[in-house]
Amino acid sequence: MSFRASIRHHSTDFDHGDLTGTQVGRDHERFASMRRNYLVSLFAMYLGWSMVNMASSFYVYDQSGSVTATGFIVVCLNLPAVLLPGAATSLARRFGGPTMWVAQLPIWFLLTLIPVALSATGHLNTTNLLLYFLLVGIVFGLTSPAPSLVRRMIAAPGQLPEFNGQASQAVALSTVIGLLVGGALYTALGPTWVYAIGAVLLLPGLSLFKLTKEPVPHFEGEVERFRGVFEIRRNNPGLRAVCMFTGLSFLVGSYVVTLPAVAEIIAKGAGIESSAGIQSLLQASSVVGGLFVVMAMRKAHGSVSWAVVQRICFLIAGVGLFLIAVIAYWDASALIVISLTILVLIPTGFALTLDQSILATLMQAGAPAKSRASVLTGYALIPMVLAPIGQELVGCLADLISVSAALMIVALLTLFLVLIGPHLSLREALNEMSDEAGDE
Repeated sequence: MSFRASIRHHSTDFDHGDLTGTQVGRDHERFASMRRNYLVSLFAMYLGWSMVNMASSFYVYDQSGSVTATGFIVVCLNLPAVLLPGAATSLARRFGGPTMWVAQLPIWFLLTLIPVALSATGHLNTTNLLLYFLLVGIVFGLTSPAPSLVRRMIAAPGQLPEFNGQASQAVALSTVIGLLVGGALYTALGPTWVYAIGAVLLLPGLSLFKLTKEPVPHFEGEVERFRGVFEIRRNNPGLRAVCMFTGLSFLVGSYVVTLPAVAEIIAKGAGIESSAGIQSLLQASSVVGGLFVVMAMRKAHGSVSWAVVQRICFLIAGVGLFLIAVIAYWDASALIVISLTILVLIPTGFALTLDQSILATLMQAGAPAKSRASVLTGYALIPMVLAPIGQELVGCLADLISVSAALMIVALLTLFLVLIGPHLSLREALNEMSDEAGDE
């Protein structure tokens, strides 16, 4: 069976049901309110989560002065997921994506009260903060396929790329606001209120509780276990291509671990005592480009070769990182340095967000119905494994050499991937999946 025929076969499987409860003839428009609820809850969750991340990364870097130590936040957050894919797959098959999505929220809320209490009593430190992220990482690991399964379930027919774009836009907008508000609150009131508000903003996600009433379909015959995902990936060039380019995209995105250090460099050059406000501005700039992802997804959907889009995204990111490495050490006024850094970070973040959004859409559309939970669990592991590795590598380079050198190295490697683009045969498999995703 050819790759194109294989994907069409899997799409036919989807018509008979999937692990999120979708069945033949179901009127998807009755999920319209759930789509709104999902986007609103996603906005609220990432608003709070970005505040928590901003406060935590600033606190750890301020206490340690080490980019590597700051990267341990991502390590603790993602390490448990590497050990729990089998459990996550089993839970998703047993309870369905919506139930797993809703179930994680009260647990996540209660865990976030821990740093609130520690900060309020003066016991917050790097060690217990990292332990908090480790506990949250366990929750993430057990529910890793839930977001993709929910989106795949409630997206209108033929609108999965656009719905993913809307989700990315909601995340970008909330993250920008959260980082800016978090930086202001941290400077004015300290971390306690940042963590408290972050915890409360998790609760709107419970508005999807109605989706948990949807039946979880059961397939006739054997449904592959998680370990079967490796065989599926090996036999599908398109899925293998999506996995490879997703991993590369998150490795390039590891540059964000240097932003606290870049903010401190700028603050010292300007004689500013605290770099929390500058850091929040830089981090917000790195995600604000996501606001334009919906428009870009609509333009790219079915009209542009994904191989071309892929190379353009990496080209923008590579050039952007090179410029940031130069600008941070430029002997100019703080206002000019901050402004230029922000202007470069916006398209850099946009390129990587667009890249990852389209790749996620291709994976959701191309995953075989009977193995969707295991495939999406495996896909969710990619950033959970490679983001920590990338951030620790970039952090070590920044600590051992310099922040500028670390950014330069990432930039050069990214541009190298652009140059060898025509020789990566898997880009053609991406084009195949892009064609088929347009039918979903």
